[in-house]
Amino acid sequence: MKNTQTHPLVTAVIMSTAVASALGFARFAYALVLPAMKASLHWNYFEAGSLNIANALGYMIGALAAARLAKIFGTKKLFLTSLFLITIFTLAPALNSNLILLLIERGVSGVFGATILVTGGALVAHGNSKQPRRIGTTTLGIYFGGAGLGIVISGSALPSFITYVGNQRWPLVWVLLAAFCLLALIANCFVTQNLSDPTQPKDTTETVPMRNFRPSFIAYGTFGAGYISFMTFVIAFLKQQGSSESFITLFYITLGLSALVSAFFWDRPLEALSKGYGLGATLTSVAIGSALPFLGTNHLFDLLSAFFFGFALMATSTAITRIAQRNAPPSNLTAILGWATFYMGVGQSLGPLITGALSDTPSGLKLGMQVASMACALAIAIALLQKDAPSSPISTLSHGSIGT
Repeated sequence: MKNTQTHPLVTAVIMSTAVASALGFARFAYALVLPAMKASLHWNYFEAGSLNIANALGYMIGALAAARLAKIFGTKKLFLTSLFLITIFTLAPALNSNLILLLIERGVSGVFGATILVTGGALVAHGNSKQPRRIGTTTLGIYFGGAGLGIVISGSALPSFITYVGNQRWPLVWVLLAAFCLLALIANCFVTQNLSDPTQPKDTTETVPMRNFRPSFIAYGTFGAGYISFMTFVIAFLKQQGSSESFITLFYITLGLSALVSAFFWDRPLEALSKGYGLGATLTSVAIGSALPFLGTNHLFDLLSAFFFGFALMATSTAITRIAQRNAPPSNLTAILGWATFYMGVGQSLGPLITGALSDTPSGLKLGMQVASMACALAIAIALLQKDAPSSPISTLSHGSIGT
């Protein structure tokens, strides 16, 4: 059989369904299922937030383990295995309602969500090593933008589905999400056949100190605390403000579409902006989006919130990748982005814990959401502290051969 190579943009589009599964279905869709689960299982907001904490803790473990596991088993094999397992653990919540078991299932799902994000990004970037620089940046944006695809699909399907089946039958939602993940797994098994694993570092002379990226790591983690809290509780907040199911669907679709198309906007700015300015720009859009719901009760503010928030939601990952790309050789980048994802996981663990506790106070959801917005704003200032390394051969390496 003739061995044909799929175009990098097509590969990135299909592989973006893995990010849709890892983030859009297995993680972000929880916000849509949360009101039904909370009502049916009689949870408070702290208990509801604890599932995202477990997911984030798993995310941290997966982020730290990804580079090591990829070196042992191979990047492509780890990517596909993680996608298979996240399908299983997306289905798992449909089989029980015990909080402890749900916490374990969500934690394991987080592990494989992180390994998908890291290894898939590495495969996409490595496949672009001989492509023009802009194609490499765009394909990474498309890959990470898969989260927007997952948000659009889940936002379109889940609210009406939950209304149709009723809150008590929330397990069926997880069955539906697992079915989406299975389709992504099948598609990725085909498209990754001709992809090769990125080259692993051969010696310590190629190692770049992680402290060089500390401002970006901390900014990314602070952003993680704010964004996951926003995504966890925004649907409940909109319902508390009297929003209809149809408007919530529109909000979610707007957010997802904005994330989906953002890859085609951010490639040029992130190519041009040095130091931490690119990351700061993406975080500014997120911060604006997270603050807009508090400016008034008009639905226009909510839709603008969805647009600005979604427009840079996954562009932050591309921005982190660009910082690593300018300052490290390709063989180091999986580890660098693994550490960035770890810091993200720390923030994602603390964010729902704090905002969930605040939301259970007399001040309610609004206070918790405002704190989440302030965290997104703080991340901007931290990102601007990032510096580029002095000019060196590393900074002039091919921009296509990077990993996340």
